[in-house]
Amino acid sequence: MNSFASSLPTEVLCNIFFLSFPHTGHLTPEPQSSPMLLTRICRRWREISEDIPSLWCKLSIRLDETNIQQSAFCYDSWLKRTQGHCLSLKIICFKYSCSSLRSLLQPYTDQISSLDITFGNFIE
Repeated sequence: MNSFASSLPTEVLCNIFFLSFPHTGHLTPEPQSSPMLLTRICRRWREISEDIPSLWCKLSIRLDETNIQQSAFCYDSWLKRTQGHCLSLKIICFKYSCSSLRSLLQPYTDQISSLDITFGNFIE
């Protein structure tokens, strides 16, 4: 990447990342949205953004019956980037996924400072 952006100091890029970051609500791991989008620009941006724990501390988790393993892996990768910082989580948990949720959150329970859980579709 030979551009003006590649010559910017890390501190300046961090400030740019914060300005591009939606500071309201919880984030979902969408590839086209910050902070995930920042990891897709180039290797340097990925390394910098993954090393800023505050970008990863607000997460919306939706676990349902489909692709529980893949979703759990994705959320766990996100949560590891918090590097021990406080977490604010909004969780929607569906039938059959509560045990997966427990396994996913177990390593991070000491970090959780805010938790909003909604249970859905338990009617058979």
